[in-house]
Amino acid sequence: MSAYNDVVRPPLSMSTSTLDVRMGKRSVTRKVYLRGGTRLGIRFTVYHRLSALVILPNLGFMIYEISRGGRQQPMVCLNAVAANIAITVLIRQDHIINALFWLVGEIPHWTPLWLRKHAAKLYHLGGIHSGAGIAAAVWYLFFNIAATYQRSRNEPLDAEMKATIALCALMDILLLQILIFSIPSIRSKFHNFWEQMHRFAGWLLLLCFWAFLTMYNVFDSREDTSTSLDELFYLNPAFFLLSITTISIALPWLRLRRVNVKAEPLSSHAVRLYFDYADVGPCKTPRFSTNPLIEWHSFASIPNEDAKGYSVLVSRAGDWTSYIIDNPPTTLWTRGRPARGVLYMAKLFRTILCVGTGSGIAPILGLLTLPDLKVRILWSAPDPQNTFGSDIMGMVLKADSDAVIWDTKQQSGRPDLVALAMDIYTEGNIEAVFVISNAKVTANVVSGLESQGVPAFGPIFDS
Repeated sequence: MSAYNDVVRPPLSMSTSTLDVRMGKRSVTRKVYLRGGTRLGIRFTVYHRLSALVILPNLGFMIYEISRGGRQQPMVCLNAVAANIAITVLIRQDHIINALFWLVGEIPHWTPLWLRKHAAKLYHLGGIHSGAGIAAAVWYLFFNIAATYQRSRNEPLDAEMKATIALCALMDILLLQILIFSIPSIRSKFHNFWEQMHRFAGWLLLLCFWAFLTMYNVFDSREDTSTSLDELFYLNPAFFLLSITTISIALPWLRLRRVNVKAEPLSSHAVRLYFDYADVGPCKTPRFSTNPLIEWHSFASIPNEDAKGYSVLVSRAGDWTSYIIDNPPTTLWTRGRPARGVLYMAKLFRTILCVGTGSGIAPILGLLTLPDLKVRILWSAPDPQNTFGSDIMGMVLKADSDAVIWDTKQQSGRPDLVALAMDIYTEGNIEAVFVISNAKVTANVVSGLESQGVPAFGPIFDS
């Protein structure tokens, strides 16, 4: 629901700066064009377009319902709420995500680049999630108005009616709370609270919806004696939609289990965790927790080459990761199926450039196990050899002997990743650039490259 920062860069200046960067096993001096200052703007991204694609038809249908009125209007609204909540949940379901990514990932390389470039934006599907969530809240507000007006006009407010109105108010509060704390700026500031609130408020909302649907059908069965309560349930689309939503939410928790972990401390900044309970393919993100009801953290999988299982790279980036590094675990909780991530879309291209900072190299390492994929690597990190170890460095150089590895401690601070990426992009026959970093750097590099006509992709942090 937030916009990317669009970095608008002026044309390349005539002056150049000499940068001494590690190019694989050799040190090479190369020229990188310097650009002037940047101007921040607002972009209507694919994420926002997908949100609009969900919200606008809902608004059109709502206007139509308001214009025609009718006795069935409250039930139409309730069905629309259930439909949008189902979309909100299903588009985040691991099996559905994996199926969609697999389907798009099978697009052949002979397909025109412009089509593959647009298809690779599939990872913006979080826009559908947020758009359907907003539509559900608006539909429920409309339902409150329509149902309250109709009931109060036809009959006095008895105890059951007051209970129904109170339940409506509680659901309104829960929906509003979820929407407000999902605003990216608020979510990032209160992330731990947001995660717990999103989970527990969502579960409570689902329970309230079931209770409300039951109470509402009880009222209808009293008014329409020709139809039984059971028939009202089975003939009601909201019943089936709510059932699908409930199953979808419960499914990952049915696969909740505690698994063994082998920890390999790499430095005071990073640890590598090895798992042998299952084989997890490249570009997938298993979730882990030390307290399943409180918080979950996703990490990119690195398939083991010589044995069953996989590993993940954890770097110090917050309270939870710091605890894991300082207290290497022997067991962790996991749940659900690991979902494919943005780097899986690299399959759509013949040759790609991966730009990573710090532990962003981990998803890239998982990507390197995909067959028949040519990869160039640009990696910026503080003292990467001592921070992440010789094995990680060896994997990077094995995949790209000319990898550009920028040591931010030995060289002049953080590099201009857009300039370096453009330099590599223009040198080789590269079709797309994938950026794995924190939210701010990812947004700036992706938008900076796109502003110069380069197909660039990076994770979405606000869905």
